[in-house]
Formats: sequence, structure tokens, C-alpha cells
Amino acid sequence: MKRMLAKAAVILLLAAVFPVRLGAQKVHIVAHRGFWKAESAGGARNSSASLKAAQDNCLWGSEFDVQLTSDGVALINHDPVIATPSDTFRIDSRQWKQMRKLTLENGERRPSMDEYAALGAQGPDTRMVVELKKQKEAPGSHEREDLLLEQTVAALRKHGIFTPDRTVFISFSLYLCEQIARKYPGFTNQYLSGDLSPAEVNALGINGIDYHFNVFRKNPSWVREAHDLGMSVNAWTANKPEDIEAMLDLGVDYITTDEPLRVKKILDKRGDFQVEASELTLVGKLFPDTPNPYERLDTLVYGGLAQKEIKRALMASGISVAFKTDSRRITVQTVYKERGEALKSAPQAYAGYDLFIRKDGEWVWAGSGVGSNSDPEAPVEIIKAMDGTMHECLLYLPLYSILESVKIGIDGGAEISAMENPFRHKVAVFGSSFTHGAGTTRPGMAYPAIFSRDTGIQILSLGVSGQSKLQMGFAKALAGAEMDALVLDAFSNPSVETIEERLFPFIETVQAAHPDIPIIFQTTIYREWRNFNTRFMAFEEARYNRSVELVKEAQKKYRNIYLVYPDASTPDHDTTSDGTHPNDYGYVLWAHSIEKPILNILKKYGIK
Repeated sequence: MKRMLAKAAVILLLAAVFPVRLGAQKVHIVAHRGFWKAESAGGARNSSASLKAAQDNCLWGSEFDVQLTSDGVALINHDPVIATPSDTFRIDSRQWKQMRKLTLENGERRPSMDEYAALGAQGPDTRMVVELKKQKEAPGSHEREDLLLEQTVAALRKHGIFTPDRTVFISFSLYLCEQIARKYPGFTNQYLSGDLSPAEVNALGINGIDYHFNVFRKNPSWVREAHDLGMSVNAWTANKPEDIEAMLDLGVDYITTDEPLRVKKILDKRGDFQVEASELTLVGKLFPDTPNPYERLDTLVYGGLAQKEIKRALMASGISVAFKTDSRRITVQTVYKERGEALKSAPQAYAGYDLFIRKDGEWVWAGSGVGSNSDPEAPVEIIKAMDGTMHECLLYLPLYSILESVKIGIDGGAEISAMENPFRHKVAVFGSSFTHGAGTTRPGMAYPAIFSRDTGIQILSLGVSGQSKLQMGFAKALAGAEMDALVLDAFSNPSVETIEERLFPFIETVQAAHPDIPIIFQTTIYREWRNFNTRFMAFEEARYNRSVELVKEAQKKYRNIYLVYPDASTPDHDTTSDGTHPNDYGYVLWAHSIEKPILNILKKYGIK
């Protein structure tokens, strides 16, 4: 804890001395006029080969310049004037058929916007960063600039890349930026001149600035000001290491450069970028406002709990983090308040992490990991060698640990951002070590997590292991929670006498606060210890039968009470980890066995 406070103090001190962007930083590399320094481009700026080289090197974007000929054809060239051995002339004084004859340094003919867009469509991972050049025209007239925008958009549309995720617009023409803001507000649109503050640009409806790095050196607060206004920030043309480093320190979103590999190298040298998981989207929290974001219950607000009960409620079981990233590698670094040692679960379950990635609409397991006992707070690699495209991720937190900090690490230069909660509604589940996830090998294998991934229903899990005994303290906490339904694994721990004493008061306390939600009880599951143990079998059967009887009495006494029958066993009863708890497959069976009956109940209440 002292180490975390000291680190935070250093960050705040640096922020006070020099503006630093805190949080998830997106650093996109944009090749200036294409990656023209690549050997394959032959030194030709704004060439088809320079765009292809940017695509081949998986650069985030490739910038290029669009001019307009005298007959209204958009072509790719930076300067408005072209000098040949025999002539010097303006592009806007020549027709396209004349321009078509001229070649670049590498022997290519100058491409039209249509040809460039066709090539851009072949590289889906490299965005087209389109600089629309100011046009020479009579004062007060914008006829040619309107035509330039029209021709450019038509080419992008024709080749299927006129979308905000494929195209970015930049221009020194304030008029063009204003037109883009008015006509195409969903696109990133950056003003280039550097003569206006972020607030002045934002007031015109323009959502980004793209200024020379020296403008930001003179006005370092502009990066933070732009971000505070929700604007994107690009810096051009940063080529020297010291200029690249300065822009990264300021927290710009994009670096436009003639040296994209140098920027990559600097980003790699800086190492993984880390973001605190709580800055992303936390899923599965029944009580969103807790002193620490990774705790499930504010035990100061909801008192009356014993120390063992408090400890279980503070564990992170059931919480996951939803985010998007294009990183090829994901790491996690943990500061534990208390690192769990649940002997009935694997280390990755009680102290580690479990990653799922959405593929074709389904959550697919991707990786897991846990720190060593000798160095538990070192970064842990969860997955590596991904393809570098954007993925939707769901990272489950440890089941039996109390966490101080969770930092998710990505490659330098990669992007990470919060995603919308991928699950719908708020269905609380309170229960025993089964709900908590004992016996699993990974956090994502607890049955509430499996149920959520299979159905899309958000489960807010409050599994408290052996401390789930229908206590009034937990009933009062559930009464104070915001939820659409409540599912209870209530009968696994308490004796028959305790169930008889506490069940009805528990129901009455919850229903007093939530009179119209369904309360769904689950029976106890078959525990394999009873296979040949006659004494244990008699005890289990008595508890099972009496709890079913009591729930049926409750259904007559109270509204909205239901009972479902989970099944975590196969006929030969080999789906157990220890005779009491299911193994991973047993929890899969449990989740599947209750999905249909619970969904049918929820449907009656409009929860779909």
C-alpha cells in the first residue's frame, strides 16, 4: 500500500510540473505521405508503393495529400506546383490526362484518388489519413474545395472505405474542416494550421487538431485541453527521437512521421503500457460503489457481518473486466491485499486471471495466468502473439483474493479502451462455495460466469463460500442492492434447523425492498461424497427434502418465489474435484442445467 501511494505521489508531481495524460493512452503511428522511406517505395512520397509499404508494415495509418486538376479530378500530390526538367506549373492549371503522363521518383505514374482508394481498401488494418489541400480560388468562393471534398468522398465510397474506422480527414483549410464536421460528423476531422486553440477549434464543431510538434512544445497544455473537450490530437512531423519522446510524454493520440519504424522502436523500448482495470468496464459487481473497486460489498455500509463473512465478501470472485485492445500481448500485474490460498481450487482460480475473447459472437477462452509464490506481484503474461487487430476481451479476476490494484498491460503503441458492458440486466446470485467457484481451475469456470457467457445475462455474483447460511446481514445487503432478479444457492451450508429458522425472515427482508422481482432458489446438488457414505447420504437427503418442502411452503406464503434443480453430475459421478465441489466440467453441467428454467422464469418478468 505504501508503495502504491508513493508511486501515485510521483505521478501527481510530474503532472503538476509537465502535462501528462493519465489513463489509457492511444498512440497511433501515421506514415507521412506513406512509408516512402521503405525500400519497396523507392523514396517516392504519396506513391502507391508508399501506401502499400505502410500496409505491409501494419502501420495504423498512411497520410496522403489530395489536389484537384483543372478539370476536377482528384489526384495524389503534396505541392500545388510541379517542376519538371522542361516546365513548372500548377496542378490546377492542367487536366488529368496531362497529369497522368508524369511519373514519380520510383517510376510510378501519379495516382488518382480513385486508384489510391482502391489500393487503400486492400489493407484493412491501415487507415487512410486524407489531407485535403487548400485550393486557389476567388475570395469568398469555395467551389473548388467543395468539389475536392465531393470527389474524395465519392472515391472512398466507391471502394467501401468511407467509414469512420477506415478514414480520417485532415486539412489546413478551416472551411473544409467545417464542411466535414457539418456533413460527416462521425469522422475524425483534424485542423492542421496550429493557429487556433483547442477550444476555438471545438467551437466550430471540429473534433480534432493536428499541429506541428513545435506548436505543442510552445503550448503543452493544449493536448490536455483538447482531450478534456473530447478531441483527438495528432502531432506532425515528428522524426527525431527527442521530438517523438516529447509528443509521447504529452500524451498525443497520433504521431505523423517519416520514421514510423523509429517511433515503433521507441514505443517498444518504453515497454508495456499499463492501465488500472477499474478505468475500463467492471462487469458483475452487485454493489458498484465500494471503497476499493475490486471488492464486492461495502462492509461499512452493510454491517452486522462476522469477520469471516466480511473477508469472503471482499474477495473479487465473479468480477470481470471488459475492454477492447489491438495489442498482441496482454499482461496483468496485481497488488494483493490478501492473496488467496483456497486448497480446493487451482492457483489460477484463487489468485490468477482468466481471459476470454469474443469471436463470431461467442466468448472463446484465450489464456490464463497467475504469479509465482516467490514474486506474486510481478507482471503475468496472459496471452501473446495475437494478430494485432482489435479484439473484445473479458478478463475474470481471482476468486479467492482481496485485491488492491490490477493493472492490465499492453504493447507500447497498442490501444486499450473500455467497452460497453457485454451483458444485459442485473441478476444477483448469492450463495456458497459453489457460487464462489471452489473446485475450479480458472476463475471463468464458476457456474455464474458460464451462465453469463452462454446467455448474455449479467450475473452479479455474491458467493461467500462456507459463510453462506441465510444470515440476516446478507439479506439486508441484498435488500439494498439494485437488481432485476435474485438467484440463491442457499441450502448448501446451513443445517436443517438453520434453514427452518432463517429462510422465511430472509425472504421477507429481501421482498420488503424488492416486492416485484423473482426470487429463484436452487436445490442442493448431489455431492459425490455420498456415493458410498451412508451417514452423509442420509444427512444430505434430509437437508435436500426439507429445503424443498420449505420453498414450496414459501411459494404459498409469498409472491414471486421459484425453485430450480441444478445438476452437476454425470451418471457415474466423476465430475467432482474433491467429493463436495464440482470440477470444471461439473460447473458447465450445472450452468447448462439451470439455463432454460431460469430464462423461462426471467422471461415472465420481461428479462430477456
